[in-house]
Order: sequence, then C-alpha cells, then structure tokens
Amino acid sequence: MEAQTPSERALNILRRRLCDPNFIFSAFSDSPDSNYSKLKYLISDSVTKGCNNSMLLLGPSGCGKIEILDLVLKDLRNENPEMISVVKLDGQLHSDDNHALKEIARQLCSEHKLLFSKVASSDDNSQFMIAVLREYGLAHMTMIFVLDEFDLFTQYQFSKSCSLQGKQRFLYSLLDAMQSVKSQAVVVGVSCRLDADQLLEKRVRSRFSHRKLLFLPPSNGEIQKLFDCILTLPADSSLPDDYVIKFNAKINNILGDQRLKEILNTLSVSDSSVRQFLKFLFRVVCDMDTKSGLLSLENFQAAVLSIQRQPKLEIQRGS
Repeated sequence: MEAQTPSERALNILRRRLCDPNFIFSAFSDSPDSNYSKLKYLISDSVTKGCNNSMLLLGPSGCGKIEILDLVLKDLRNENPEMISVVKLDGQLHSDDNHALKEIARQLCSEHKLLFSKVASSDDNSQFMIAVLREYGLAHMTMIFVLDEFDLFTQYQFSKSCSLQGKQRFLYSLLDAMQSVKSQAVVVGVSCRLDADQLLEKRVRSRFSHRKLLFLPPSNGEIQKLFDCILTLPADSSLPDDYVIKFNAKINNILGDQRLKEILNTLSVSDSSVRQFLKFLFRVVCDMDTKSGLLSLENFQAAVLSIQRQPKLEIQRGS
C-alpha cells in the first residue's frame, strides 16, 4: 500500500473536521457571551447546587442548537463523571405521554443495566421515573431531559382508538414529578418555533422557568472564523512544516479576499444556517487539487455555483 502524500493527508484532516460537530461548534464556544457559555453555566449551576431547572433553546433550523447542547453535555460529563444522566426524547416520536414515559424507562434501564419491560403500563413507567428521580436526588446526581422538537410536545395527540388525549399531559407529569420529589433534574426544550413558550398551558407554564436562549444564524465574521478554524492545518501534525506553512498562508489570503466575502453574502441570501455553510465548505474541500495540495479561490467559486444549480430548471431550458 502506497504512503499517502501530504496533500492527501491534509484532505483527510479537513474531511474529518467537517464531519465532527464537536470540533465545528467548539469555534463558537470561546466567548463568555456565547450560547455555549450561557447554557453550560445554567446546567452546571443545577448540577453543583442540586436544584431543578428548565430552559428553552430557540432558533431556526440548522443554527446549531442540538450541536451546542451536545458539546455542553459532553464537557459536563467529563467534568462531573458519573454525576449526570441524559434522557433524549423527540417530539416527532414521543410527544404523547405513553410513548414518552416508555422511552424514558427504556433509556434509564439501559443506562443502569436494568431489565426493561415492554408491556409495562404508562402508570408503571411514570412511577419508575419518579422513583429514579428520587434516587438521583438522594445520590446528588442530575438527570437531564432533552426534548427535541419541543413544540410538538404541546400539541394534542390521538390514541389508537382515535380518542383525544390530554394536551401536554406528559410535560405536566414530568415537571410535576420534579417538584413533588427531592430531585436534581433539568429539562431542556429545543425548538425552531420562537413562540414555543407561548404554546404552554397555564398549569405547565407555571412549572416551567422562563429561561430562553436564542440561537441566530452566524454573521459573516463568525463564518470566516469558522472557516479559519476548520481549514487551518495544525502545526504539530505529521505533515511537513513547509507544506503546512504554505497551505495556511494560502488560506489566510483567501479569507482576506473581498471576493470570498461576496461569496458568503450570496450564500446568506438563500440560507444563512451553519448547516448550509458546512455543506458549501465540504464541496470546497472535495474540489481541492491534490497535485498542488492547496485550496484556491476558484474552489470556493465552483462550490457556490454547484449549490446554486437548479437541475430541473436546466433540463427545462435544454442546457
């Protein structure tokens, strides 16, 4: 097997970075005013003080809400080993109380190596959740509930018999259980709807805190910082020093070019999410010339043209 050239190894490094959410979103975590810092403070405050908490992460799709939350949870677990458990629910799958409580029981049984009963009733699963919350409180451990697609948990659900179930019954049961027993629990709701908190019933809203973190699409300055973080090769890698210096100098020139700023403005018009810019950057990297081993502004220009293509329209025009 032939040894890889420096350009091929560099290409592998860039591709791995683009596929690693923790690496990507760590670029947004160094500021004390970042959502990463605010979210970590709120959750760690509950962990250290042993209190209940709840919050909402709101913002458009693709702006990194779940990725930032996962990064925070990973760091907190490293800092507080065996003190944090995470239960993740999705509103598209678990929005009614039966499915939600069953999934909570399944995840807790899996984590603690307990036997999970598929035929347990909703009341049994609810009592099991309350018992675990109580035990966590006594052991000074924190349970974190992540409710993705939070707004779907606020809607009416229909049972198999097509009868209407109680609205927000699961949210009420969860928040009420946190208050009724001495527990250490955090509920983090994640939603693309900025009015998600206004969808809560009065009885649920009274038990839910009004903490909200708003996630906005990144500015062009933040995107350039992200590009610099992803594309700059590490000086302490196995790559030749002269190649790393040459590659990084080329990246600095591209990032300072006014034409790149125009490309970013063009992309932002249609979709300014982090997801869109990462898809764009992946096309840039895949188009790199492995013979020269360097990226060029032409790679960025070709990538934006490929994203803007409309194949159906081209077929209709006969192009």
